[in-house]
Amino acid sequence: MNMDIQTASFLVAALGGFLGAASFAWQVLHYVLTGGRIRVRLRLGFMGADESTLVTQDPKAFTEAQVQRLADQGFVHRLAVVEVVNKGRMPVTVQRWGVRASPGASIHPIGDSIGPQLPHRLDVGESATWAVAWNSAFALREASKALSDGRPVRLRGVAELADGRPKKSREYL
Repeated sequence: MNMDIQTASFLVAALGGFLGAASFAWQVLHYVLTGGRIRVRLRLGFMGADESTLVTQDPKAFTEAQVQRLADQGFVHRLAVVEVVNKGRMPVTVQRWGVRASPGASIHPIGDSIGPQLPHRLDVGESATWAVAWNSAFALREASKALSDGRPVRLRGVAELADGRPKKSREYL
């Protein structure tokens, strides 16, 4: 009989421990998933000569033939494009955006930037797109190559939230 009480006590204690751990995990998950969360994408873009249309795509998806076809259709201005999407459950404020090289140097366009004025509030589910002339991003990459001692240099899009958190894109050039 004594063994049955010990077994029952152990099972109740194990169940309590499991429920406590599950509750703790849920609280951590809830904390992480609430609030502002953004996704940053780096795109290669082309703007038409009339500057009213922007075509963007993953940088690795463009071929030279596609670039030439776009140029033939009047999309002559090559751009580095950063798209920011609010995928969280609270609004976020994008304080600044830019393009960052893998060794750490970055550009944060101010005057020659295309897109909403900063700081920019993104409500839940909203997105915003900023762009800068490809020449600026290319110059950053070339300067970073000179400083990298032969290591490969990758450019990533970056957005900084008002609370100071930076988020980089998965895509790179």
